[in-house]
Amino acid sequence: MKTLRQANIHFLSIAGLLTVSLSNNLQAQLPACVTSLSYQEGFNNATLSNCFAQQQVSSASSSYDAITPISNSQSPTIQAPYEGTHMLRFRSSFIPNGIKRRLVTSPFNTTNASNINVAFQWYEGNPNSSATNDYPTEGVQVQYSYDGSTWHDAGSFVSRFAAQSPQWSLKSITLPAAAEGQSNVYIGFVFSSNNGFNCYLDALQITANTGNPATSCAGPVPAAVTAIGSNTAQINWTSSNSQYSELFYSQSSTAPGAATAATQSNVLNNNYVLSNLNANTTYYTWVRNYCGSNNYSNWAAAAPFTTLCNAAQQPNAGSIQGNDQLCTGATATLTATVSGGTWSSSNTSVATINASGLLTANNAGSTTITYSISNSCGTATATKAITVNQNSPVTDINGSESICAGTQAQYSNATSGGSWESLNPAIATINSSGLLTALQSGTVTIKYAKTQNCGIAAKTKTITIAAKPTLTGIQATETANRLNYNFEAQNVQNAGTYLWNFGDGQTSNSSNPNHTYASSGSYTVTLCITNSCQQTCTNTDNYKQYNLNTGTTSINTKYQHQSVSVFPNPVQDNSITLRVDLGIDNLSDIGVYDMTGNKMNIRTEHLSGNSLRIDVADMAQGVYLLQYSFQGRQAISRIVKTR
Repeated sequence: MKTLRQANIHFLSIAGLLTVSLSNNLQAQLPACVTSLSYQEGFNNATLSNCFAQQQVSSASSSYDAITPISNSQSPTIQAPYEGTHMLRFRSSFIPNGIKRRLVTSPFNTTNASNINVAFQWYEGNPNSSATNDYPTEGVQVQYSYDGSTWHDAGSFVSRFAAQSPQWSLKSITLPAAAEGQSNVYIGFVFSSNNGFNCYLDALQITANTGNPATSCAGPVPAAVTAIGSNTAQINWTSSNSQYSELFYSQSSTAPGAATAATQSNVLNNNYVLSNLNANTTYYTWVRNYCGSNNYSNWAAAAPFTTLCNAAQQPNAGSIQGNDQLCTGATATLTATVSGGTWSSSNTSVATINASGLLTANNAGSTTITYSISNSCGTATATKAITVNQNSPVTDINGSESICAGTQAQYSNATSGGSWESLNPAIATINSSGLLTALQSGTVTIKYAKTQNCGIAAKTKTITIAAKPTLTGIQATETANRLNYNFEAQNVQNAGTYLWNFGDGQTSNSSNPNHTYASSGSYTVTLCITNSCQQTCTNTDNYKQYNLNTGTTSINTKYQHQSVSVFPNPVQDNSITLRVDLGIDNLSDIGVYDMTGNKMNIRTEHLSGNSLRIDVADMAQGVYLLQYSFQGRQAISRIVKTR
């Protein structure tokens, strides 16, 4: 069983980029670029140059068997291309055995060319790295064609594996003589898969001798161009048995002929420094030898080179202007001092930025906004650090959800530095330390808020202010059975439960009970009403019963002696009369109060006998309590004024 491994093949394209099409008509695909000898390709772009096309040789096409440039970061088994930033890859580790795909160059005119040489860097792997060494058919075959349809092999099959350790290795194949003297010659590279390792190719160079093919003067061998600057470059070569060398350079890739005049003659050394070149410009150079007696070698092409950019051509991203502090959910527009660039964010979970520079804060954190401007000389960037803030949450308010009116309660919050507020100050107030004072019954909302960089963070709590239970007294009404009474609590507010004590050892929880006494006598009747706040009870009420079997006694006051009577009641006039059978001297501390406890302004007048008149002319219509002391005991009678 084969062990699936992944390796990298690197292709460099000097001529440019091609967008690869994986249509069903790949057999007919041919490049559209115009090329000439000599030709070099570094494949240092993200896509293939339009000087190349791809043809499916066997099996169906897919995205996996396309031949594509990749960067070293995309290659898991090769640390870097042979040169530049990219290399060509045939992804043979991901496709079935036997799939073949051809990379095709644009056609070359070889009419005046000889010794057409195809050289490239090939990444080889040690066969011992494979447990069974069963990948002998994985690699590339160089071919040539006159029409792009019928192909002929050139040289031997180049295997993915070799005896040496994994490394880049130079491969050089000279096309047969049949490829010379043609108006169109396509050069192809057929990659074969064996479902094993990826294949990688880089630094392609296609050269030939041009000019007079019959010359007996040996030509120079071009070497790499060195010392490339913005307006200078050193052309290098090796030669022997010549009197001097000549140099021709141009911005055109068209090769010079035998009669073409040299740009520079009488070069005695094997190198020459070109000067006064244009910055950021591609140049093509050829070198030939002079052997005397008007005998010149063919022109030999050196590798094309591109001069560096000068300072004025370098891109400039300027600077970024705008706010560097935002709150979550906010937006801000950043501007650049130079137009024509693109925006990006290093952490889009924190903030994103669109093409217009609109920054949107998503989550708390930090991100770096980059503004990039690119041209043929490279890319310049300007950056700005952005911080996105959000409010720290305020914890819940601690304290009771219900208190009684007239009481106080302490509230607290674990978040320091905040302030307290009552949203219903008529119901309850709260001070700076969280002490709540309940003024009256109702519902109050208190708030604890803290001001932060991104506004105010707050928590609220709703509190019920419960009222105390109140009543003004009790009333008893005798029934036909003079020992039986109906009891009624007067003006009850906020009662939860009732507890009547009839003074004879009997009780009741009814709000308006009926009770029968066992015998006549004097009884103390009390009522206690209770709610969640507290218990309110009446004072001791003595009800003296006289002639229970023969007379009627209405119990409608807190205490009323038989010898004291009040009339008229209800009162329609301006005064009421208080008559005391046992003598008015036994009466003291007379006062009239409204139902809220306010004492009314009254005038009293002693009439003849045992009667006392009380002036109520200034009192409004309503129910009032007449309070007095009789023989040292306090008594209360209810009076009603109807007009």
